[in-house]
Amino acid sequence: MIPFYLISQNHSNWNNTPEQRLAVQMGNPPFPVKEIDGGQQVRDWLENQDDDHIGFIFDPEFWYGKDCWNEWIGQIAAEPSDMEIQAPLGGQNPSWRNGLNIPLYVTLRQLEQASGFCSTTLWKTARAERPDDFAVAVVPACLLRHVPKNMTLMDLPLFWADSRQSIRIFCKGWLHPFSAVRDEGRRDDLVDMCEWKGAVLELGCGTGLMGANCHDKGFDVRWIGLDIDRTVLRQATAHVDMAIQADLNRNLPFDPSCRFDRIVCGDVLEHLPYPWEFLKRLRDHVKPDGLLIASFPNIGHWSVIEDLLSGRWDETPSGIFCVSHLRFGTRITWEKWFVHAGWEIMALERETLPPPEFWPPIQTPGIAVDIPSLETIRYRILARPGNPNPS
Repeated sequence: MIPFYLISQNHSNWNNTPEQRLAVQMGNPPFPVKEIDGGQQVRDWLENQDDDHIGFIFDPEFWYGKDCWNEWIGQIAAEPSDMEIQAPLGGQNPSWRNGLNIPLYVTLRQLEQASGFCSTTLWKTARAERPDDFAVAVVPACLLRHVPKNMTLMDLPLFWADSRQSIRIFCKGWLHPFSAVRDEGRRDDLVDMCEWKGAVLELGCGTGLMGANCHDKGFDVRWIGLDIDRTVLRQATAHVDMAIQADLNRNLPFDPSCRFDRIVCGDVLEHLPYPWEFLKRLRDHVKPDGLLIASFPNIGHWSVIEDLLSGRWDETPSGIFCVSHLRFGTRITWEKWFVHAGWEIMALERETLPPPEFWPPIQTPGIAVDIPSLETIRYRILARPGNPNPS
């Protein structure tokens, strides 16, 4: 059996949030994995290893089915390679899916179906492009013996990416990295909704990539980011003008007279128990000519309906069924909450993922099917301060 090791990195905290804890739980293979310090030098660590092939997990936030694991490890044992690093097919690198008809998936049920994918060619070879390509990998020990002296275990993915290391990809099953949502942090979709100026307040800023994006595009802004996670805030300080640790379920850490030119809620409101009350509080912190830019998921998407028809509601580390979502709504629901909280909606955009051709799977006489709602996976709203609706 190939031994597997989870490489612990000093800057990571894989059990910091409910999303991360669930992702790590879902990524556990069906055999023991030992966590080791990634700061160890590769050559020193290797002296105590006797195996010809060693498995590494550099990023534990992924989903890979039990059957997928068994198929992949079984094929490596049957067809070992002493010259190439081996990895399962998945979303680590979008170019790996080129020419392959990968099944569509949004929910966990659909991801389970996608795990049954099998290409006509069981293996394909590619060159590494980025460290994420090695999130999960099996490495010949002989390759490890020739890495530069003093290189640490945690530095291996970057070294392999820079040297364009050859990767042998197992094209059966599908690995989905939940951490891929981090790449969305720049939020070009929200940045494009308006002009940016003055003082900007971003709720749930994460590592500050949206603020960095606005600065990179030349907007004259002072970006204040709030987040409950101290770990990501340490990274955000490099991208925003001010990073503040705050729990959005409590009062905002500002004087009542503090006003902002722009307030951003990018996929944040659904994580709050009473988003309509929070929207009212935000109304008191925007300038008269200020704007609110927000996005939120649509519970009316066809993938949700399909899961419910199958008797499924599976919480996941990201997406519509994210484990930390507390409120769910359709366009009508969200518009009502915004208007009643004193916001006038100026623009509403849809991010779509249309249903398959066979939809809807059932027809119910007397019920009109809202096709735009079925197609929409996320809404974006641009709003300005209006008059609160007392009803």
